[in-house]
Amino acid sequence: MRRILILGASGYLGRISYKELTPYFDLHGTYFSSKDYTENQVMHYFDLEKDSVTDLLKSLNPTTVIYTLAGPQQAQQQTLKILVEYCRATGAHLILFSGVAVFDAVRSHASYETDKQLPQSIQGKHLSQLERIVMDLPESLYSILRLPLLLGPSAPLIKQLQAAHAHKAHFELHPNEIIGINTEQELARQLHYIVNRKATGVFHLSSTDLIHHSDLFIELAQKLGLQPMAFSYNYSSNEDEYRALLPKYNKLPAHYRSSVAQLINQVVLNEEISTLSPKNS
Repeated sequence: MRRILILGASGYLGRISYKELTPYFDLHGTYFSSKDYTENQVMHYFDLEKDSVTDLLKSLNPTTVIYTLAGPQQAQQQTLKILVEYCRATGAHLILFSGVAVFDAVRSHASYETDKQLPQSIQGKHLSQLERIVMDLPESLYSILRLPLLLGPSAPLIKQLQAAHAHKAHFELHPNEIIGINTEQELARQLHYIVNRKATGVFHLSSTDLIHHSDLFIELAQKLGLQPMAFSYNYSSNEDEYRALLPKYNKLPAHYRSSVAQLINQVVLNEEISTLSPKNS
């Protein structure tokens, strides 16, 4: 059985990855601040600033490494460089989660996989640097997964929307911002495919079409039954601006790609299932 190491398995993307892959692979992960994993033999404590990933690599010899770490940027870059050399030497598959922020200076159009990166924010520049480190490998050894806005039960913006409704607070909309989306459930399926098939290169794991930020959350509020809802409107410009990825040159098979409407319905269905589960009864 292939052995997978998820660096940052206790974080948001790490938990999605771990939950999806653990029934099918010999899976190991790292944690830092959570105490929930101290008795878990496949979860390994890892301090990004103090520990070297070399020891983990030597003891586990993973054939796939999924990088989802957060922390000081210099320490992240140093750890990723070690991973790159490990993969170069062993032929292991390196998977890096990245995001739309690597194009956050692009406002006039959606960005495709081969477009030149134009990061403007601190986060965008950091993700761009991590991508450059990974791209030092042959393309046959890496996958870079650029993500749009993620929705789902654990998604920060869904929690904010629900909290705003519960506390009768305003939820901020950006009417001029055009975005793509994905869901935690769909991302898990896509990751599983990429790991299983060892699909490589740069992937834009986004919806096949786009939507205005304001339209998205107004529709979600309605379909999730969060009414009445107080919205505030933040107009960043007089014209529409894109903060969006679209898949074009390195597409997954059709049944791993979804429209905005399909993904919204998936979010609503998952919320309905959650409210009917025994823990909420």
